[in-house]
Amino acid sequence: MAFTPLSVVVSANPHGKLAVWEPVRRDRVYIAGVEIGTLASNIAVYRDDLARARGAVREPIDWYRYDILANLVHLDLLLSGENRELDQLVDGLPVADIGGADGDLAFVLERACGWKVDMIDTAAANANGLRAARALRDQLGSTVAVWDIDLDAQFRLPAERYGLVLLLGILYHLQNPFYVLRALSEQSEHLLLSTRVARFAGPNRTSIGELPLAYLVDPTETNNDPTNYWMFSPAGLDRLVRRAGWTILDQLSVGDVEQSDPSSPEHDERRFLLLRSTRPAPAGGASVRPASRSAGHRARVSRALRAALAGRRT
Repeated sequence: MAFTPLSVVVSANPHGKLAVWEPVRRDRVYIAGVEIGTLASNIAVYRDDLARARGAVREPIDWYRYDILANLVHLDLLLSGENRELDQLVDGLPVADIGGADGDLAFVLERACGWKVDMIDTAAANANGLRAARALRDQLGSTVAVWDIDLDAQFRLPAERYGLVLLLGILYHLQNPFYVLRALSEQSEHLLLSTRVARFAGPNRTSIGELPLAYLVDPTETNNDPTNYWMFSPAGLDRLVRRAGWTILDQLSVGDVEQSDPSSPEHDERRFLLLRSTRPAPAGGASVRPASRSAGHRARVSRALRAALAGRRT
């Protein structure tokens, strides 16, 4: 058995909207789940249909200018083994995309994976005050919930427990990254994290890569953007996530992995991590998961899936 490539279906609807993503219909069992490589291979389709939906939005909006979906390429390189089977990470729980800009990734995950997705950002720091995410949601007929939450305050996520949270390219924009990671470890089973890191910092390019440090950038030092704050060394990021209640399952570094610094475009290094919370689920949290998602069940269907992909009978 091979995974069937996914495609985004765009159609008219009776309300006159030009682009509506038809909801995914499949049995919610792991053997019918979504593999990260399948998502990454369909990026061009997702981009085209999101662009078509943007074009159908009548109100003028200052759209986010960076390619959020490019993260799927890095996640394809990051995830290994059974971690590539995304439903196993989610485990039947909701998913949150934090710092999701216009919501592109959240809408793709909803459509392709059939998950309940919360898209979370801070309207005051968002490129368009979350108007784009809400307009796209309405245009697509999506059920993604768009939340305005300030992560620099003492926050709580909308759902009690998440199977997976995505925090991609956001950590260095946060004033209190330790607090955020610790809070997320109390509400999520898994975290997909990416952030910029630096091996050298300061006017004399002091070497910091092997030390567990964080460097506070000047307001104009990184992209002339005062919303940038903490740049961790690779060792500093690893220590941060562990002390905040996570264990590292997969890791990937891309960009300049030898001479990276906080400010130079040519010395930009990004670190991607798949993390699992080391904090116990809250009392009563087990009732949130479907009963069929036991560890034994996951192991059985995972073995069946591997055997099927290898062309063997079980």
